[in-house]
Amino acid sequence: MSGYTIIDVDTHVTETPDVWTSRVPARMREAVPRIDTDAQGRQWWVLGDKRLASPGLSATAGVGDMKHWPKTYDEMHPGAYDAKARLKYMDEMGIWDRALSVEETAAAMDLSPATVKNEWAFARAWLYKLLGPAGSTGSAGPSGQA
Repeated sequence: MSGYTIIDVDTHVTETPDVWTSRVPARMREAVPRIDTDAQGRQWWVLGDKRLASPGLSATAGVGDMKHWPKTYDEMHPGAYDAKARLKYMDEMGIWDRALSVEETAAAMDLSPATVKNEWAFARAWLYKLLGPAGSTGSAGPSGQA
């Protein structure tokens, strides 16, 4: 690997197929987005009888591209919708970091969201001390001194 640190700043996370239907009472399942499969075997997010989007459009990392995206969850890399699988994939690809939500980070690291928020606050303070305030040049700390 090169001397560069790779940080993924264009991360897309695809919802699990049951993200909505597993969280509402059965009587409301038709009122939330769900995954349906069409006659060609392609999966779509659907609300009522209206097709919304293909979940594969935000799941091209590791498979496909914007012209040939995964048509089903089975064709997607599991890292598209599973935080632990995403971290494993990132390690395999040499990606040091990515933008994760508090909840994704907590789940992947088996921590509470409060602990993740505290760790991020510490990391932001460390970066501020190292890099200085936004827009400054050089590596001045919070006091403006190098």
